[in-house]
Amino acid sequence: MAPLRRRRPDRALALALFAVSAATSVLLDAGLVCSNDGAHYALVRALAEDHSARIDGQLGYAQGIDYSEHDGHAYSDRPPGTALAALPFYLVARALGASDAGRQFACALLAALAGALATVLTYLIARRLGLSLAGATAAALALALCTPVRTYSSALWNHAPAAALTALTVWLALGLEEKRSSARLLALGGAAGYVVGVDYSTALSSVLLVALVGWRWRRDLGALAPLVLGCALGLAPALAYHTIAFGGPFATPYQFHNLRYHGGVFANTRSLRAMYGGSFVEGFFGLLGSWRAGLLLYSPILFSGFLVLPRFLRLLGRRRALMVVAPWVLTLLVAAKHVTWHGGAPHDARYLSAVMPLFCLPVGLALDRVHDHLGWLAGFGALFFLSATIQVVKHAAGWMRDVQPWIVAFGQTLPGDPGPTARAFLAWLFPHPIAAGCVLGLGLSAAAVLARYGASELEAAGGRSGATAIGSPTTR
Repeated sequence: MAPLRRRRPDRALALALFAVSAATSVLLDAGLVCSNDGAHYALVRALAEDHSARIDGQLGYAQGIDYSEHDGHAYSDRPPGTALAALPFYLVARALGASDAGRQFACALLAALAGALATVLTYLIARRLGLSLAGATAAALALALCTPVRTYSSALWNHAPAAALTALTVWLALGLEEKRSSARLLALGGAAGYVVGVDYSTALSSVLLVALVGWRWRRDLGALAPLVLGCALGLAPALAYHTIAFGGPFATPYQFHNLRYHGGVFANTRSLRAMYGGSFVEGFFGLLGSWRAGLLLYSPILFSGFLVLPRFLRLLGRRRALMVVAPWVLTLLVAAKHVTWHGGAPHDARYLSAVMPLFCLPVGLALDRVHDHLGWLAGFGALFFLSATIQVVKHAAGWMRDVQPWIVAFGQTLPGDPGPTARAFLAWLFPHPIAAGCVLGLGLSAAAVLARYGASELEAAGGRSGATAIGSPTTR
């Protein structure tokens, strides 16, 4: 029972982190906010209401922008994995009699849960790598509150699901380093395959992780069979959708000459070759420092991780470094070539969301390194607070919704009483405070009960056998 007791602090913290991430996402969930999530939702509705992959009858949700055309019919231009995963949320909301706005809210809960899962997995990966409770918590909170995942886990975009599935593949792959399990190999293959249908750019990291795990047991077909089967099962939904919509399993909305991505408005997004034909230098520095949404400019807490990156690599060792660091390096290098400026790239770190949990891991090591130095710890805390504040301001300033009408409204009411306008603005910005409060309260209460139960058991064990309490090296 001792190992179980030692894991209870981890489980309590993981539950608390899940609650914090999920509650903040529910708080911001405003249903559909633009044509991008509208394209996902259009496919969800087409599948549920029309029993078809064609979105001809739901095209309004894509706002005439985010759709593709094939054989005279309209299809979502988004990878299908997010919509397929959101379909059960829609069906439940419909069964409960929810309005369309309520169904939009329900579908966006997929992203909220995915963001919370990514947060928990970041914590678990950090612990598996040897970081302390405090360091792992800092890494997870950095992801949940201080990165673009904060905003994109509050709407039906593919970024939070991709982050959760990528983190899951890494966590499973690291676990296989300790103990081989057919179930874990099957799960790894399934997650690595499905995430490609959520975000096509994750194919590189998925192939890398599967190859690293497969190479270790290359002479053991019994070990490779579950991994291969999992990959096939994970890829199957996307390949089936591609075949139905575009005529072939490897046909995507981006590669056919007779497809029209973005309604034909932007010629440079009609093929993958055109989309990834930009300047590497411009894209690389834009992703990290552009005023539009550069990673380090809007999430300065990540600076602390970059400062300890050499030590982090030494902590990992060569093989684990390939699993943890190589995926985000590859994604950064490829995303730097992305040229679709009208969609944010090459100046928007949301294109790195799938590997954002891995970016945040060195942040935890940075806290572990400075926790004994008050000055450095204060600097770390200031960077964290600044990053979290920037993410809130970025969200409020209209990166997801149009804030311009509110600027006009405040301009008209400032000479008088701006109170009603301010309250209306806060209700628009944070539309679900009661639901968010319930999620947070229930989650933290359950975490507190779990932590208290674990502490009581450890105290009792300490009285019987001299075991150490929480905070000892065994539960560090």
